[in-house]
Amino acid sequence: MIVVIADDITGAAEIAGICLRYGLKIIFALDELPNQDADVIILACDSRSEKEIDAAKIHTHIANDLNNSNYEWIFKKCDSVLRGYVISEIEALTKIFHVKVPWIVPVNPATGRIIRQGEYLIDEIPLHKTAFSNDPDFPARTSCVNELIADRNNVRIPFEIPDCENQDKLINLAEQLQHEKLFTGSSAWFHEILLKKMYFNRKDAIISSRKIENFIVFNGSLHPSGKAFLNTSDNKYPIEIIPPELYLDYYFNSNIAAFQQKIRHAFEVSGGLFLFQHPDVIKYCNNTIQLINRTMQIIENILTIPEADQWMITGGATCYALLKNLNIKILIPEEELAPGVLNFRIPGKKIRKIAVKPGSYPWGVNFI
Repeated sequence: MIVVIADDITGAAEIAGICLRYGLKIIFALDELPNQDADVIILACDSRSEKEIDAAKIHTHIANDLNNSNYEWIFKKCDSVLRGYVISEIEALTKIFHVKVPWIVPVNPATGRIIRQGEYLIDEIPLHKTAFSNDPDFPARTSCVNELIADRNNVRIPFEIPDCENQDKLINLAEQLQHEKLFTGSSAWFHEILLKKMYFNRKDAIISSRKIENFIVFNGSLHPSGKAFLNTSDNKYPIEIIPPELYLDYYFNSNIAAFQQKIRHAFEVSGGLFLFQHPDVIKYCNNTIQLINRTMQIIENILTIPEADQWMITGGATCYALLKNLNIKILIPEEELAPGVLNFRIPGKKIRKIAVKPGSYPWGVNFI
């Protein structure tokens, strides 16, 4: 059994998509380890949204639960640009499992995310000069990976982040592994470890090409890629913007019904809908938690549209909060719509299917 611990749900979904390509049996759970057997257990805990000390406690709790289980190896999924409390969470795991700190391999050369001479680059642009410099929770103030870690983690333990400029280098790093049982990094790193340890062939991978129907896409991420999609999209489906005033109590109470009716009409006419937050919505909220809580109220009012069999949510914290509000603890991975975009089935709930997309990933509409 392989166990994957992810600090947000979109990262966990990326891993599940890779496992689906090779026909592995997956159990996908939120927060608590399920008492079920599978080839791969994937646990999404959203620790990136917590305080550093609480993120470490979450991982300590998970590690204690795992300590007596029959796992083959554990993969700690971290953000590809090292947002979150990577070192604090790894330290919590290494204390329980009594292993040395593993390599941290956050890169994904296929999406242009590489490390060269200790500097993180995205499409050859230093990280601190990309949109990640404006991340609301973990702004990239530098492109030096060691400085990024120091800026975001109070814990100080030895670690190594190797250079990795291309796919061949990533494969070579995997070939150097021997009997380790704890790994940390991106979904691309997980893929290489899976191929090495499970003896799969890349040619065996299968990705769905099905287009979704009767859908509502909600962009819950503040990453600039969403704004770029709004400015360039020529798709055939309407795009609705949530009025930022809905995040104010007095306006929400008197206008949510009218907004819900507007969304219902747009969806019934077209059979599909894109729903976006207003780019300036953060000005109407004091913090990210307040923003997410009000967003949940808005979304839950729209969930009553029965014809919308398929939802897609971008942004890990938003998706996690929605699932928690709906008391969904186990999801069934069904198909990978595109690399990093996974569709789940949710039996017995008002949302029958939900797809998850990382907020920072490009907006492709090949599956819509």
